[in-house]
Amino acid sequence: MEKVKLCPKCDQLLNPKEDKVERRLLYACNHCSYQVPVENNIFFLRKYRTTVTGEFPPLKKNAVLPCSKGVQCVKCKNWEATFFKSVVRDEGCNQAHLVLFLACSSAECGHQWATEF
Repeated sequence: MEKVKLCPKCDQLLNPKEDKVERRLLYACNHCSYQVPVENNIFFLRKYRTTVTGEFPPLKKNAVLPCSKGVQCVKCKNWEATFFKSVVRDEGCNQAHLVLFLACSSAECGHQWATEF
């Protein structure tokens, strides 16, 4: 794994940048005009989880949380749901996602789901 690259002009972190004209990868400083070609074109790609799992707080009969009449429950087709937004962090990294948690407000259904922004 390569070490962190610093700009020799201003000691700032060099970030990967694509030179679209010459179709090559560069390390570029965001603070000055310094650029240097990347010697090793291998980068690591981290895949993130896209589904939200876990327990929901009790939403069905919560008078404090807002209620929307613009979303339909996929289970019972009711057009009313209680909801709240929360930031969810992926395990193993510092990536954060804004997630909308919803619960059907029908007394018989109570279906809960989440959608990621």
